[in-house]
Amino acid sequence: MKKIAVPLAAMAASAASLFIGFTLLRSAVAGFVLYYLLCCFGLPAADILAARRLSPRRLPAMLGLIKPGRGNLALGLASGLVMAAIAVAVLAIFRERVFGDGHIREVLGAWGASGGNEGLVYAVMLAFNGAVEELFWRGYLHERLKSLPNRFLALALPTAFFAAQHIFVVSRLVADPALVALILVGILGAGAIWAYMRERTLGVLPCVVSHMLVTAGYMGALFFFSPN
Repeated sequence: MKKIAVPLAAMAASAASLFIGFTLLRSAVAGFVLYYLLCCFGLPAADILAARRLSPRRLPAMLGLIKPGRGNLALGLASGLVMAAIAVAVLAIFRERVFGDGHIREVLGAWGASGGNEGLVYAVMLAFNGAVEELFWRGYLHERLKSLPNRFLALALPTAFFAAQHIFVVSRLVADPALVALILVGILGAGAIWAYMRERTLGVLPCVVSHMLVTAGYMGALFFFSPN
C-alpha cells in the first residue's frame, strides 16, 4: 500500500487542481497555475527533491527523461499524427453539436480565455500541455509505480485517473453528455497508448511528441470550427 499511497495522492491532487481551477474558480489562469505549475511540476519536484531527498541530478531520470532512440521518436511522431487526425475528424463530424451553439466560446469567455487572451491560451496549450502532462503522468507516476508487481495495475491506474480528471474541463466545454462521454473514451484510449509507449520505449519523450501533436490537432479544430 505504501508503494501507491504517494502516487494516488498526487493523482487525487491533480484532479482537485482542475476542479478548483476550472469548476470552482472558473479561471483558465487559475487552472493552468494549479494544474501545470503546482501539480504536474511542483508535486514531483517536492516528492523527489524534498520528501525523498534525492539529488537534483536524479530529477530527469525520475521524470523519464532519457535519450530516445531514433525509432522511438518516429513512433511518437507517427502515433501523434494519427491520433491528431482522428481527433480532428471526430470534431469535424460532430462540428454542429460541439461548436454550433457557441457554448464553448461562452465558457472560454467566462474563464477569461477568449478575446485578447485567446492567443495566449493557445500558446500555453501548445507549448506546455503535452510536455507537462506527459512528464507527470507517464514520467513521474510511471517511475513511482514501476516497482509494483502487477504491471497492469501500474499502467492502468494513471491511465484511468488521467482520463477521469478531464471531466472537470470537458463537461464544462461540451454541453452534450453523449459527446462528453465519447471525448473521455478518446482520452482514455490516448492515455493507454501513451502508457504502452512509455513501457515499450522506457522514456517519456516519444509520448511528449505524440501528445503535443494531439494537442495541436484539437486546438486547431477549436480555432477553425468554433464560431467567432
